[in-house]
Amino acid sequence: MALATATAATAATTDDAASAAATSASASRVTAADLAVTAAAAQVVTAAAAAVTYTALVFTLTTGANTGASFTGASGADTYDGTVNSSGLQTLTSSDSLTGGGGTDTLNATITGSGIYSPTLSGIEVVQVAFEHATASGTLSLINATGITTLEATGSLVANSITNADSASGVTLKLTNTAVGTTFGFTTAAVAGTSDSVALALSNVTAGTVVIAGVETINVTSSTTANTLTGLTATSATTLNLYGAVALSLGTLSTAARTINGAAMTAALTATGTNTTSTTITGGTGGDTLAGGSGNDVISGGDGSDSITAGAGNDNLSGGTGTNSFTLAANLTADDTITGGSGTDTLSITDATASAAAVGVTAVETLLDSTDGAADTHDLSVYTATTLTRVNTSEATSSASFTNASASIATLGVSGATPTTVALSRATDTNADSLTVALTGSAISTALNITDEETVTITSGTSANTVASLGSTDMTSLTITGSAALTLTTVSSTVLATVNAGAATGAINLAINSTAVASTITGGTAGDTLVGGSAADSIDGGAGNDSLVGAAGNDVLTGGTGDDTITDATGNDTITGGDGNDSITSGTGTDSINAGAGNDTITFGTTGDLGTTTSDTVNGGDGTDTVVVTTASAITPTLTSIETVTATITGAIALTLSGATSVTTVTIQTGSTAGGSVMDIASGAEVNILDAAFATIDSGTAGTLSVDLLVDRTATLNIGDAATVTLFSSAVADFGSSGAEDFSAVALDD
Repeated sequence: MALATATAATAATTDDAASAAATSASASRVTAADLAVTAAAAQVVTAAAAAVTYTALVFTLTTGANTGASFTGASGADTYDGTVNSSGLQTLTSSDSLTGGGGTDTLNATITGSGIYSPTLSGIEVVQVAFEHATASGTLSLINATGITTLEATGSLVANSITNADSASGVTLKLTNTAVGTTFGFTTAAVAGTSDSVALALSNVTAGTVVIAGVETINVTSSTTANTLTGLTATSATTLNLYGAVALSLGTLSTAARTINGAAMTAALTATGTNTTSTTITGGTGGDTLAGGSGNDVISGGDGSDSITAGAGNDNLSGGTGTNSFTLAANLTADDTITGGSGTDTLSITDATASAAAVGVTAVETLLDSTDGAADTHDLSVYTATTLTRVNTSEATSSASFTNASASIATLGVSGATPTTVALSRATDTNADSLTVALTGSAISTALNITDEETVTITSGTSANTVASLGSTDMTSLTITGSAALTLTTVSSTVLATVNAGAATGAINLAINSTAVASTITGGTAGDTLVGGSAADSIDGGAGNDSLVGAAGNDVLTGGTGDDTITDATGNDTITGGDGNDSITSGTGTDSINAGAGNDTITFGTTGDLGTTTSDTVNGGDGTDTVVVTTASAITPTLTSIETVTATITGAIALTLSGATSVTTVTIQTGSTAGGSVMDIASGAEVNILDAAFATIDSGTAGTLSVDLLVDRTATLNIGDAATVTLFSSAVADFGSSGAEDFSAVALDD
């Protein structure tokens, strides 16, 4: 029994092993199932990771009703082509019903009619429309459209409207490639709130007014090329935020705009506020042009060189960095604040400013008297909160005066065409005042009164300028620079010691009035006209074809390079022609003349200049040089390197050329008299006779003369002391013929 029990137990044990085996098999089946599930999951993951590609469909609209499944999109980015057909007919009409699918779908349409077109649109996110009627405005009404996120008027030829958009939130409005405006309109429900915002993207817009109603904030972006609007009419928009890397001009804005924020602009912004209460305008990093309205405006230029204009009201203007200008015309009051910033800034006004009105002006370096047609006087002492370094005037016809200028004022700028007088006087007249006068306008003609200045620099720019009178009684030094010609008709200073126009590239024309000191005058590189004063002046024309005129005093006149004209007056002067073919006219006094290189002409018209006791010293220099002399007195000049003498002898006197051995040609001019003679002509010379009465020439060395008669004559021509004489007649063709002779009689004496 016990054994049987044991056997049974063993059998039971065996049964348990079988059970375990069954359990193991079951576990294996579970594992296999798990693996199958894992594999299935992997397939799902792989399927999810695979890119889903949907085919973009293109639907071409016809002139009929475009509806139904034929115009229903799928899951791709589908396009609905609503441009004109091959016959130029409009295909988008109010009969159309277009349904987009799952992608971002686009409707491209052209409206050539002048009516209102209201197709049914669903699931189409982008609408691009070109309005191409020749004259009349067309309208696309979206009253039957939903889900649009971008509305674009592109390439339109006539002003147009896109109306009844069902949402403003998140919608981008676009205006591209056009010179006409668009009215964007929303349904009443779409703009029922008080904080509606839309984006307006401008690209290659050259004109046109954009109208957006019912929206409180407009975010404008300027891209592609500079964009210019005629106006932005948005009667509900209190805030305009501006962005872009290309220039933007907003044109006329609605009075609702209280905030015009261009801080994010990196190109030039042009904006004018019109709110009558207050407007805050902020520029960006470009060179902005900003203007306020009649309210109490706050305008900040930001970085860049900005132009800021205030209207009426108590304004707060700041320039930031850059070279800024502030224009207040007649609007500067004690309640205004103008802060220039870190650059060189300009305040432009038209009327004189009281001290109380100037207290708010800081960090401004230049004051501009802007043209207003009236004579203005500006007391510079009222600008106590800023340090002015320059004053300008653009007065076109009237006078402008600046008084009580501090020592910091270094420049006076003139840009108006014909101001009668421009004047500046110092608060304290020292003996070392210095001023630069910048003539920056076009063809300026004025009088300058700067009597306190010892050192004056005049810069002549743009085009030829004229200063009829330079009132400068204290001036001892005058420097002239610039590329434009300058005429100084009268210079009043009697103590002007130095005039330096060496850096000027425009022609300088001036006459000085120095009587108390000798003046040193230096010309520039152009053809200058320089006239000295009554003291012993030194005038150097420099480069160019100059005209130099000496006055009283023992002057030094130097032509420099160029074909110069040098005129001497009284005094014992030193004249140097320099390079070029110069024309030199000697005055009275004992002069030293060196014509220099070139074929020069030296003219003597005053009796005694070539006399034997007080004669001038004349050296022609290189080239073929000519002395022209008119004399009624016997003279024996000393001439060196002179090849030609042209003489008019007006009395029974002799011109003796024993001191002119270099002369190879002598010409007796018409107007000479029968009793005159030319003696001691160098052997080998040619004598040209143009006067019919002149009687006598003489070699003086038993040499050789050639005589060319250039006029018919009946008087006897006496030729003395010449061993060989050759006669020519260049004036009459019958010389030597049996007819009337040019030489009626020739008497030879040797």
